[in-house]
Amino acid sequence: TAPQPPQELTAESTPPLPSGTVRLRWRDPEFNLLGEPLGEFSIRIFRDGQLRGTVPKGTQEFTESGLPDGASFTYELVAVTPEGMESEPAQVSGIVGGALEPFPPTQIVARPHEQGVLLSWQTPAFHVDSTPLYDLAAVYVYNAEDGTLLDSLRIPAIQAGTRTELLLRLPVGRFYRLYLRTLSERG
Repeated sequence: TAPQPPQELTAESTPPLPSGTVRLRWRDPEFNLLGEPLGEFSIRIFRDGQLRGTVPKGTQEFTESGLPDGASFTYELVAVTPEGMESEPAQVSGIVGGALEPFPPTQIVARPHEQGVLLSWQTPAFHVDSTPLYDLAAVYVYNAEDGTLLDSLRIPAIQAGTRTELLLRLPVGRFYRLYLRTLSERG
């Protein structure tokens, strides 16, 4: 007669939420493991094995603040009846604020220009964990031969998810191998 676990558990931790905040949402179970309707129960919320809170049936949301930005987390939710019957845990993991690492620029095109090289690219819109790239700071352009920084564009000259152009003022009549890196900054 134990309850089914909470369903559709999700965790949000990126803006518009404040820095260091994680919001959990789920759908309460409606039945026990025998398929019978559930009466009263509560949801116990654990983060990294420690009890963080208990909410009554029907709440279906929990917010925790003050977590270090960039830290990993694992939440487990357990439905508990007044008789002490517990569900299997529902689990969700992530990184507070989303991953720190952004995707690299894509669709890079370099064209000869009378003053050097006209470079264009698609600035990424997401971090590597598919959270929105809300903390974009810069895109750097390097010489791939020796690793020297050739130029960069910083906010507000670039925006996440947009096509960007940059004129690299380099000696003409030469061949260049370039690579680009995206930088995100927090705090």
